[in-house]
Amino acid sequence: VLPPTAGVPAILTVHDLSFLRVPQFFVPGFREYLEGAVTRAVGRARLILADSASTRRDLIELMAVQPARVSVLDPGVEARFHPVQDPTELGQVRARYDLAVAHSGILVYHPVPSHPDTIRALAPSLLDAFQASGKYVVVISPKNDPGSRDIFSLTETLPKARFRLIPSMRVAYFS
Repeated sequence: VLPPTAGVPAILTVHDLSFLRVPQFFVPGFREYLEGAVTRAVGRARLILADSASTRRDLIELMAVQPARVSVLDPGVEARFHPVQDPTELGQVRARYDLAVAHSGILVYHPVPSHPDTIRALAPSLLDAFQASGKYVVVISPKNDPGSRDIFSLTETLPKARFRLIPSMRVAYFS
């Protein structure tokens, strides 16, 4: 949402257009609000920053935004979040979390508690896709966040030989 700018050129950040891409997973009133608010904001912004190439494509395809008005600005990541190469450190992490093999995929989710119907509808598809991949996957999940119960109950049914369930740092830290 872009606040009034009194004619001053504005830059808008758009994270996703899921309310247009998969509208069936949104509560109708909220979806309609987003359609109006985002459409108005996009129309008023001189420059739009998308945080992924996918969102940029969606803005161009779904909202007919001119490509020159949309730039991708990847979200920043702190330097401490980088691939670990040290075999000793990797071994310590694998031992701490009981990981038999090096992971080939990581699923981290953090549900939006105001959208429990969306979470309930999308969780099975997400987990089915990971099961179909045939890869070993580490699932990092919050157990105590509102709205996560549906996803957590599904992750507990995953085959333990290929999926390792680890609580999020907050849960691990406070439990």
